[in-house]
Amino acid sequence: MKYAKKKENGKNVNDKTTILYNHRITVKDIPPEAYRYIVSGKPAIDWVVER
Repeated sequence: MKYAKKKENGKNVNDKTTILYNHRITVKDIPPEAYRYIVSGKPAIDWVVER
């Protein structure tokens, strides 16, 4: 599982609104409010992506 990439100033950066699970499953349109839910000092979505 990883974040999608987007071009910003000529560099690829993580697109925090889209998570790629595999070639068939993509979660899009994640609102910024979702990153406000913090678990042990880190957004819960980041925990899920890292696991």
